[in-house]
Parts: sequence; C-alpha cells; structure tokens
Amino acid sequence: MRDHGGNIDAAIQTYGGAAADWIDLSTGINRAPYPVPPLSAAAWTGLPTRAAIASLHDVARTAWGITGAVLAVSGAQTAIQLIPRLSAPAQARVLAPTYNEHAASLRAAGWQVTEVATLADLAGADLAVVVNPNNPDGTRYAPQTLLDLLHDAARLVAEQAAGRQQAFELARHRLAGVEQGDAGRHAPGDGLGHPRIVRTAQGHHICRGRRQRTGKNRCPTA
Repeated sequence: MRDHGGNIDAAIQTYGGAAADWIDLSTGINRAPYPVPPLSAAAWTGLPTRAAIASLHDVARTAWGITGAVLAVSGAQTAIQLIPRLSAPAQARVLAPTYNEHAASLRAAGWQVTEVATLADLAGADLAVVVNPNNPDGTRYAPQTLLDLLHDAARLVAEQAAGRQQAFELARHRLAGVEQGDAGRHAPGDGLGHPRIVRTAQGHHICRGRRQRTGKNRCPTA
C-alpha cells in the first residue's frame, strides 16, 4: 500500500513528542469543518436517485457560474482512478513531487508515466497532470498558466482539491478537472470538463459502482 501519511504513532516513534504536538497535514480531515446542517436519515441509508444527482449537478453549475458538464463523485480519489480509463493508454507526464496516486493510477491502467519537475517538462504529453495547489508543497499556478499548457499537451488534468476558485476558472474552459469539498480528498467532489469526457467518465463511474455491488466486470476498456 502506498504511504499517504496519517500514522501519527509512527511519526512520534521516529521523531518524538506527543500526539498533541503534531498536526497531521497528510490527511484531508478538516479540524475546522464547514457547518453542515442536520441531514435526513434517507441521506445516510438510501442511494441517490438520478433526479437527485441531476439536481446536484444543476446546483453545482449555478454555484460556480458554469454551463459545462459536471460529474459528482465520492472524492478526488475516485476521479483520479477514473481518468486513466477515459482514453487509450499513451504517454502521461505528472508534475512532481505530488500526491502519489496520480502516477500510480495511470501506470495501473497501462500508461507510460514520466514524473517531471517543471511545467515546461509537461510539453508533448498525451496527458499532463498538475495538482493545484500542489500536495505536499502548496505551489499554486494561475488558471491562465495552466490554460497555456494546452498549446503543448493534448489533454490537461488539473486536480483542484484544495483550490476551489481555480477550479471554477478552469471549468469555464472545459478542462478535465477535479474539485471537491472542504472535508478532504475522500469527501464528495465533482469532475468538471468537456461534455464528451465527462459522459465517458460517468459511464465508468456507474459501471464501477455496479461492479462493486455485483462483483461482475462489464466496464468498457476505454
């Protein structure tokens, strides 16, 4: 299993101190969470209907001031695992160091992955991946800077899990992006992008859920 941090006990054993001395920045858990109102029992015990999901998408478009395609998913990690399957494997470049699931998910789907150190090194990729703000160093790139990458890369994936405003700006240009709520990487989130790409992702997302429930694999390969 890839190390995502979160094991304070191991950190204390290695470096000392008590739990109260540590702040775990590796986790998406928000110690000052958004004040979520009370939720109905149905929200915890029933699957969402297609009408409810469509309503959620409409609310998202209104909130972000966009007209493009939206796909609600259960967090950035879900989207990261879907994106490599939206087209046939080719050459991918990931701006690194960054969250290690991007490169791992691409390699697992058969992509040839190169981890690069600068935005300029993404040029020529069939798929370029940028996390903005970056995890773990917090580096930020302006939306226009990322848009300029489209002159040099066939497709751009921008994970905006901690950069909501940047996600809005990129969504208006129909990029393949990932945005999520305040609670963390495994909290509800949305994929934003070109309608064709989002439709393909939706098919994979539905198939993945059915496979998890039934154990049968009938998902498309690309």
